[in-house]
Amino acid sequence: PIRPNSDLFMPFFYSFIESYLNGNSISKPIRRFTDLLLSASIVSFIFNRFIFKYEWISITDYKAVLDFFIQGHFVVPIILFTIVHIGLANISSIIFTITTLHKSSKFIKQIKKYQVKKRDYKAFFKKMNNNEIFQLPIEFNETVLLKAYYHLKNNISEEEWKKAETEGSKLKENLENDFNLTVKAIVATAIYFYNLSYFRFGLFITSLAILLLIAIALWYFYVLVYILPSVLNKIDTEFQNYIATQQDQGNITQIDENLTIE
Repeated sequence: PIRPNSDLFMPFFYSFIESYLNGNSISKPIRRFTDLLLSASIVSFIFNRFIFKYEWISITDYKAVLDFFIQGHFVVPIILFTIVHIGLANISSIIFTITTLHKSSKFIKQIKKYQVKKRDYKAFFKKMNNNEIFQLPIEFNETVLLKAYYHLKNNISEEEWKKAETEGSKLKENLENDFNLTVKAIVATAIYFYNLSYFRFGLFITSLAILLLIAIALWYFYVLVYILPSVLNKIDTEFQNYIATQQDQGNITQIDENLTIE
């Protein structure tokens, strides 16, 4: 049997994922082509159902092809395609934006209100040091956590933060576009089920369930990416407050990666 070479496949797979997250992968033209194809399927159904049942013009029938364009027969399909293609995308985008913004706002409010207490740190350290999944090579405590915090804070430049923000915006745009495409695929799938006699009910339900799960995953992933800056800001604020408290109590003797806690 032919088996994929993991040494070749895995770098390609990671490269594809990285390119997708950066918005530069082949998924973009594939997504556009699929989007146009699904819109054409929906328009075809609407045209046949509510206007008249059309037949394809033979490409060798030059007179019929010329009449189609010169006499303006193309106008109605083009207008209908534009309405469906843009309309579905806009409706889906509006619903996506409103719902994700509402959910993200609720999460951000909860994040801002949450206050980390000293006992929370102690409980966290205890769970990390006593977990049964893996054994830490060192004891995880306040000093280790604060050193890691200072290491990250001092080694990530302002340019890198701005680059991360830009990549985050690209990722959110990709997620929204994929969500809109998934919604259109759900509509098209319902039409295929209605039109195709061999599109069985079981296959329809399975396809619908997969598409819905994809849409839900994209929706929650977008919310996660949206609230991530607020989470990082909250973590930074909590660390600063904790350090200030420890300084006031005289526990921290040095403020850098080599800090010590008495």
